[in-house]
Amino acid sequence: MEKRKFEFDVAVIGGGPAGMMAALRAARGGARVVIVEKKEKFGTKLLMTGGGRCNISQLQPDVKKLAEKYKNGKFLLPSFRLFGSEEFFRYFENLGVGLKIEKNGRVFPKSDKASDIVGTLRKKMLENGVNFFMESEVENFQAGDGNIEKLILKDGREVVAKNYVVAVGGQSYPQSGSSGQGYVWAQELGHTVVEPRPSLVPAKISSRVIPAFEPESISGVLDSRFRGNDKKESGNDEKRIIYGKLFLEDIKDIQGISLSDVKIGVFADGKKSFEQRGEILFTHFGLSGPAILNISAKANDLLKEGEVVFKIDLKPHLNEEKLDEILIRDFERNAGKNLSNCLGNLFSERVRACVLKLALVDPQKHAAKVSKKERRKIVSTIKGMEVPVDAFFGFERAMVTNGGVSTREIDSKTMRSKIMHNLFFAGEILDVDGPTGGYNLQMCWSTGYVAGENAARQ
Repeated sequence: MEKRKFEFDVAVIGGGPAGMMAALRAARGGARVVIVEKKEKFGTKLLMTGGGRCNISQLQPDVKKLAEKYKNGKFLLPSFRLFGSEEFFRYFENLGVGLKIEKNGRVFPKSDKASDIVGTLRKKMLENGVNFFMESEVENFQAGDGNIEKLILKDGREVVAKNYVVAVGGQSYPQSGSSGQGYVWAQELGHTVVEPRPSLVPAKISSRVIPAFEPESISGVLDSRFRGNDKKESGNDEKRIIYGKLFLEDIKDIQGISLSDVKIGVFADGKKSFEQRGEILFTHFGLSGPAILNISAKANDLLKEGEVVFKIDLKPHLNEEKLDEILIRDFERNAGKNLSNCLGNLFSERVRACVLKLALVDPQKHAAKVSKKERRKIVSTIKGMEVPVDAFFGFERAMVTNGGVSTREIDSKTMRSKIMHNLFFAGEILDVDGPTGGYNLQMCWSTGYVAGENAARQ
């Protein structure tokens, strides 16, 4: 194919949030801009966020507090001071997109449609003269003397620009186009890449769940649960071990249930490493929800070194003594009822059924006949449900990438490379990531804005 050469002031590689923001900002700065995207449409991953509703930002006016939420957050301070969450909010409302603030500062479009965000950005890029190279995959960069000379596409076209902005994302959700190729380019151009790891991913729990107390045989409870080969175990010690473990199906009983405020203690080889408080979601494979996602990267590192167990406190606002008092009063009021009909003020029906299963207490037993020891087991289960972690999902389920192009090699005030004079980086490709709740998209908007402005200016 005959080579065709196209010349621009700024070439942006990647049509995600950081890339679209960089292209629009550079065009509004007077630059001739092209945005190169290998997919057939912009914002593929953006359209998937928040279940399609698009949690596009986290409103936090204090930029220092905002930066504290991120890995390498200090690097983001100049970007947040120029284009933080408040500036972002005004910017999009000026574009004609109505926004709303929900629980914990999360920002959504009023329409609850991610497509409105992508559609507006695409429209504004067109209005400002941005050129689109869609379904255009980059082959490589040609560089020399500390500058990129041109961009070579796989179809033979060449893009020559004064400045280049790489905003291709990391490796999370590869089906969206984030293949990690940007890290290869960065290394070829002389940059250091901190090892990419999946972050904000759900946990798979082991096939058996170990209660937080020494088990004992309870007539009618264990016999109905253990079948087949499980009954063939011989010896008292082996029986105590097999009876002290519950199948994954015991957690599956409450799949789909979300608990808004629990505390998760993360234990590595029996020692507490750290804890997290927040919302969790029980699933068919294990655990998800914001609290689980936010600890996934750190807990996954611990898992590589040995056994990891989550100790989940289902009622962190109650100490064991207070919880025991509540159970005593509840059982006294419902003395003639089965345990399965008690604890209504603490949990829903499915959750209390699971708690009784894990506590190895017969749910058909009358509340009046519950012994002190059995009551303490229920308390122990509520305050310390032990869940051995089998694994975490990989990049295919990761919301973001932990790791990326080293921030030490990038000017935080401009997003310009300290190695290649006309190269800029923005978005998830950087070694910067934050928790769930719109933080990671805000980082993309901010760094994209700064990269686009400075690429046009220089």
